[in-house]
Amino acid sequence: MLVHTAEGVRELAEAARRGGWIAVDTEFMREKTYYPELALVQLGVEGAVGLIDPLAGAAPAMLEELALLFADAAVTKIIHAAGQDLEVLRVTLGVVPQPIFDTQVAAALAGLGGPERQVSYAALVQDLLGVELSKGSQRADWLARPLSPALLDYAADDVRWLNPLREALLQRMGAAQLDECGARCGALVEAARRGLDANALADRVKGGAKLRGPARQRLTALARWREEKARAANVPRRWLLGDEVLVALAVRAPKSVDALYGVSELPSRARVRWGAELVSLVNS
Repeated sequence: MLVHTAEGVRELAEAARRGGWIAVDTEFMREKTYYPELALVQLGVEGAVGLIDPLAGAAPAMLEELALLFADAAVTKIIHAAGQDLEVLRVTLGVVPQPIFDTQVAAALAGLGGPERQVSYAALVQDLLGVELSKGSQRADWLARPLSPALLDYAADDVRWLNPLREALLQRMGAAQLDECGARCGALVEAARRGLDANALADRVKGGAKLRGPARQRLTALARWREEKARAANVPRRWLLGDEVLVALAVRAPKSVDALYGVSELPSRARVRWGAELVSLVNS
């Protein structure tokens, strides 16, 4: 059901408190912004799925109810690959859901998911529950209204199977794996509360993991600088400078604005606008 009122959210929260769990997913957009724009919150409880529309007229009251639910330590929030969902909800609601059970984390500990142990939700549902999910709406514009029936069905499926997945995974995990799962899920919650520190920002730069020593220090400074600029302008990081530019600057460490002409990855407009800042960063 599509929920447009605080009372509807409250009913789902009451069902979650009776059962001790709630399945959670979000749809959001951030292609043109630094901050994610929440477009939909999907909640699953025993026998029901609720789709919360944060763009509806009653959104402030609904979001208040959601914040209370997500802060309730007596209700386990079941999420798949929780990192981005936790960030979006922290930015939008001012609260990070806790405690959580991340089905991707649990799947890795249960020995599922391939070499990198990051199995997708659809693959996990297929493998453990024998249900094939549609993938046709992954690139949809979730901020557009009205949402089509196909999109609503797709969104509902993202939470409909989370508790069955949790139950199937719990049967595959021993006590030590359960303890490790709890620790890793707790770490995800704490990371979302802290946000990204400078080292984490550098880790997210493609190609940055291979850098060491002074080059790594320069990359960290550049990543922090880009983050502050993107946040202030509310634009995607890549709109300012791409990852390949940061890596090139960190490796070559040009000594002057004129030397920036030798960094072919750096767009001319960026050289003109921020040349002196970039040279200062890589030589400080």
